[in-house]
Amino acid sequence: MSKISKKAKFVVAGAVALTMIGGGVAFAYWSTTGEGSGSATSSNGASDLTISQTNAPSGLAPSVAPVDVTGSITNNAPNSAYVNQLTVEITGVDAGHPGCSAADFGLTTGSSPLSKLGATQTLTRPVTTELASGGSVSFPAFKIGFANDPSASQDACKGALPQLKFTTN
Repeated sequence: MSKISKKAKFVVAGAVALTMIGGGVAFAYWSTTGEGSGSATSSNGASDLTISQTNAPSGLAPSVAPVDVTGSITNNAPNSAYVNQLTVEITGVDAGHPGCSAADFGLTTGSSPLSKLGATQTLTRPVTTELASGGSVSFPAFKIGFANDPSASQDACKGALPQLKFTTN
């Protein structure tokens, strides 16, 4: 049998010692415990939408087809915003036409002339769009028309400007 030199014994002893120390460190690493906490805050969902009508329908008169209303909805908030629908309402007419009212006009998605009997002054249209910050979408299609009443004079509405209010949700 051969003898193991002092140098070899020293190398083996050092390797065993390093293995035990390393194993002890690894064991200590894997067996450590701790705890902590943290939190996050979601955005308040700042709503900053601009609703802009981009045309001025004209030529509204008895027995004339309704005219398209165009516009856009723009998200100015730093977060995205979901726009479910657009509601438009005729709220009145300009102050220079006291004998004319919102009831003399109507909103529709059709193209037939309107009658005062069935005209609606409020119309809701789907948008169903997620707008990124700075994004915009065009109005869904709708029209405004003069609501004809053949049994009454509507001369007070000549040149009247129907006032529209837009809302989203």
